[in-house]
Amino acid sequence: MVLTLLLLAFLQILPRPVTPADRPSAPTLSQNPGYTVYFPGERVTLRCSAPRRELALGYRFFYQKGKQEPSVVQHPNEDAWLELTAEKGNAGNYTCVYWRRESNREISSGNSSSVSITVTDIPAAPTLSLSPPHQLYLTGESVRLTCSPPRGEEAVTGFQFYKYMGSNISPDVLSNSGATNFKLKPEDSGSYTCLYWIRVSGREIPSVQSAPVSISVTDPPPAPTLSLDTRYTVYVPGERVTLTCSAPGRELVSGYRFFYQGQQDPSTVQHPNEGARLELTAAKGNAGTYTCAYWRWESNREISSRNSSSVSIRVTGEPLIFLLFDGRVSRDLMPTL
Repeated sequence: MVLTLLLLAFLQILPRPVTPADRPSAPTLSQNPGYTVYFPGERVTLRCSAPRRELALGYRFFYQKGKQEPSVVQHPNEDAWLELTAEKGNAGNYTCVYWRRESNREISSGNSSSVSITVTDIPAAPTLSLSPPHQLYLTGESVRLTCSPPRGEEAVTGFQFYKYMGSNISPDVLSNSGATNFKLKPEDSGSYTCLYWIRVSGREIPSVQSAPVSISVTDPPPAPTLSLDTRYTVYVPGERVTLTCSAPGRELVSGYRFFYQGQQDPSTVQHPNEGARLELTAAKGNAGTYTCAYWRWESNREISSRNSSSVSIRVTGEPLIFLLFDGRVSRDLMPTL
């Protein structure tokens, strides 16, 4: 009888084991933002909340198979937060518990439901190309920017073009076709990039930006001067006519071109840094309007000047009839073409 009483007294001073029925109710674990997939560098916050009226002295987070997260957060009677930066190394399942002190020992709650953090790579950068692919463009020329995702990327939902590495060109360059066209002005000079968007688990995800391409825009060189060797307003068939095209001083010239009625004359004259001459014989077939331009080689392309003012050549229809005025041949009174 004495032995039995001693044994009962000993058992009374031992801690009473915690049964599942005695364990505090499990907390709730939530994530913000509540994405199903994250991309490297995004911020994720896990929040562990004990049930109401539960006295929580601290919280612990667990990563994967019960491994305690080093960041043990203890906030008596408050929710606990675990701040994460999404990366492949911390993708996986998370749970949490809270605990309280009872009978001089720590009593831990059951584990919360798990939250899964899935991390995937940001979509690879597209390729941005220019058409035509010049190093230097002239004001008024058109250029086409084409943003091309890598092969195999089929979930593209849209594109965005950027100027100066991040400043939008304009809102209307959003495009499902991946290309945009515009006429160039000097202020369009700069560096351009693009990106595309894909839809992943209900999210619109931007890709890495493309490598930049540069656009340099300049005004065309000033127009040359086109002159005639004679100041006649009309010519007789068979007479010689010389047109002279002269670039402004100090302009570097690689060659000249003459244009007849807006079309390039086959007699293209190339005399670098010298004026060019076009020799004609007055005839019905070459009466009309002439202009000229010069060009130079710059940035691996031909840069053409603006066209000169036009010069008109008129030719009489009756080469053998001369009309006299005050004893002189009057060209102004001759019938012309």
